[in-house]
Amino acid sequence: MTSEDVPPKIAEDPALDLYDQAVAQLDQVIGQHFFDLGQLADRLGWGYRTARSANARARAHRAAGTAGPGDLPAPDRHFGWGRSRRPLWLRSRVEHWARYERPGQGFGGGLKRDDAAG
Repeated sequence: MTSEDVPPKIAEDPALDLYDQAVAQLDQVIGQHFFDLGQLADRLGWGYRTARSANARARAHRAAGTAGPGDLPAPDRHFGWGRSRRPLWLRSRVEHWARYERPGQGFGGGLKRDDAAG
């Protein structure tokens, strides 16, 4: 490879610094008012994978018209583009759902007892 094959180095553009500052400010604003999936998991005492699965299940239920009280509410916004889109929930909506709408532990009844044995 000769020096002619190497592209010239691009000088740092001040617009990159402005962009980085804007993204940092946007992340701060989002963090004050919204939960992303990881924060939602922390708030509910779940692991990240559990929250991701619960979101996918709720999305499928909403699409099929079979959403129930145990399903996560729909995200209020998405941030990003393409495959990097992050679902965002208003903190107030998650707090309300967790306190008043989320079924308690044991919802669904678990295994059915055999009446003859019980």
